[in-house]
Amino acid sequence: MLRNIEKLLKERGPMATRDIAINLDSTIDAVTGMLEVLKRKGRVTRMSSPCSQKCPGCASGSPEDLNCSEVWTTDKNSGMNES
Repeated sequence: MLRNIEKLLKERGPMATRDIAINLDSTIDAVTGMLEVLKRKGRVTRMSSPCSQKCPGCASGSPEDLNCSEVWTTDKNSGMNES
């Protein structure tokens, strides 16, 4: 699952936790745990995303959608603020 998450983020760019779970047919809890492992290994970064822009791979793009409060990326120079 770790490699699948990393591959998905590399292919699609920044994604919300919920969208990663949907794309991998998994639960948010399972994906959150895997993302934390990848974060500790320095493979992904948790970003805070102002939802004024729709991130690639985002199923919502809605400012009211709380899934955008936690966005992950493999790009350490994505231009978003790290949280």
